[in-house]
Amino acid sequence: MPDRTSAPPLRPKRPTSERIRPRLAISLGDPNGIGPEVALKALADSRIRSFFRPLLVGARSVVDAHAATIDWDGMELVTIGPHQIAHEREDNVIPVLDLGAGDEVPVEFGRLTRTGGEQS
Repeated sequence: MPDRTSAPPLRPKRPTSERIRPRLAISLGDPNGIGPEVALKALADSRIRSFFRPLLVGARSVVDAHAATIDWDGMELVTIGPHQIAHEREDNVIPVLDLGAGDEVPVEFGRLTRTGGEQS
């Protein structure tokens, strides 16, 4: 049986420094669901980020709640507004377009709630 403990390296066609990576907006979906967690876990892998420049779209408080539950390993989240442009200078910086307008959105992991439906 093959060893599946380490994933093979993902290889872009050209090195990151030689190409322009497109911006990819990632909607978080239901704050109580698995979407934010899956997005953050994927973005924690630099091999994934080598293909595009991510922009998380959703409430910052939801991102923070989910980020606290995973091994974020040195990643930095930067909040931007709807009229700002994300200018990441480092590969470990992930911009978050805060649609929660700075409000605290309640996160109840795994529960169906009206607020969760409205936020998704």
